Amino acid sequence: MAPTGKPKGAIRWRPLVSRLPADLAAAAVLALYLVHALGRASHGEIWDDAWFFHRIAHIWLKTGLPSWNPGEPPVHGNTSQLFQIVVTALGAITRDYSVALTKVFLTACLGGWYWLVSLRSPWLALAGLMSPLILLTGGTGMETALAIFLVGLFLHVSEIDVRGWSSGFLAVLLYWVRPDSVLIAAGLLAFQASERKSAATRAGIASALGIGASLLLFRHLYGTAFPLSFHLKSLALSTYDSAYLQLGMRDKLHNVLMVAVCSAPFLAVCSRAWRRELPLLVSAALFFAYHLVFTHEIMGYHARFYAPGFAVLVFAAARAATQKGGVLLEMRVSRVLWAGTALVLMTALSVQRQWIEGPRGFELSRMPLTTYLASLPAFLGPAAPFASALAVGSLAAVGAIPLSLGFMSNREIAEAQVKHYRATPKVLEVEKCFGPTVSLAHSELGVLGIHFPDAHITDFSGLMNPDLALG
Repeated sequence: MAPTGKPKGAIRWRPLVSRLPADLAAAAVLALYLVHALGRASHGEIWDDAWFFHRIAHIWLKTGLPSWNPGEPPVHGNTSQLFQIVVTALGAITRDYSVALTKVFLTACLGGWYWLVSLRSPWLALAGLMSPLILLTGGTGMETALAIFLVGLFLHVSEIDVRGWSSGFLAVLLYWVRPDSVLIAAGLLAFQASERKSAATRAGIASALGIGASLLLFRHLYGTAFPLSFHLKSLALSTYDSAYLQLGMRDKLHNVLMVAVCSAPFLAVCSRAWRRELPLLVSAALFFAYHLVFTHEIMGYHARFYAPGFAVLVFAAARAATQKGGVLLEMRVSRVLWAGTALVLMTALSVQRQWIEGPRGFELSRMPLTTYLASLPAFLGPAAPFASALAVGSLAAVGAIPLSLGFMSNREIAEAQVKHYRATPKVLEVEKCFGPTVSLAHSELGVLGIHFPDAHITDFSGLMNPDLALG
């Protein structure tokens, strides 16, 4: 008798084929961006604060202590302790090319996040990936991309974790990578307590014990449980004077507007299933509110402090799209026209007001507007398979990502950055005149710290200076 039905081990090809255009587009975008971030056309640029991780990794591998200056006690300067461990491990593999290896790792984190979100909606995952709030984190050298991946992993696991222990463990990892991202876990677990009380309770207990033990460990190792940046960036605790803090308000307003513009299409999708996605929306709102009300944004370029919360919105939109479609071509024609008109007007206003940065300065600064515009075709959804080619092609056609092959060493990247960085124009001359062990004092530490890895550098900003940060 002929077999009936499908065998249990059969591969369901139709879902794989239907998501293939989005997957290929995502792979192309990540590969294109990584080649750019590693290449000489972009000078291999990373943000100044990213060099902190590499200097501490250098001293940690050399002396066995995560210190800022050789011979001094460990300092709780970097917010992300998990990313510091990652950079140190990569530095143990190759000290000369640890920056390039870090970018590969961060890009892989973005790929992992895309895969987790794409299990709900590949097209909205692609739109989220190509948003500047997500994509640009792969090349900055900061911990943001790792935080985005772990947020996505926590949200994914929390849906299937019937006992709660795995969610609790991931909440602890969230604290280690970005302490503020625990707000996302706390908000979601609070909602889950009414539906899955036992699992949410176990997750809460596990996370509380893990975070409590972490605070004790940091207090013992560094002398302070919280990172110095927490004291400096918290409005209620900061030792910076009010005039300096006021200077950052314009940047905060710019970042908030950029988040609002990037979030609007995803919120429109969520609106079709907002009751179901309310826990995620509230968790994201809690995260945004913390930064909006309680923090001062130092080195908050491209609104990076808000990126984990934005990743939650994308996850919620992907879930909503799974339930009710949620992409433009699955809506009525009248709604498509209204949504398209609103999107065009919002984009035009954003460009005119520079809420999303246009071409200026380093290569990373030229990309936000381009990646935002390139993300919009993905909202056309599976009814428009040309969207993937259009999105990838627009990234290359605009010319914001000139491609050049060739890896740059840490030293080459630092020298290129010094030549373009107004705050430290004479670093190379100082190095030639005084040698690598000169004692320096400065408020801009990153490039100095990597140019003089074994020198004593006094920090005037407080990020690596407990006496200044703690008052």
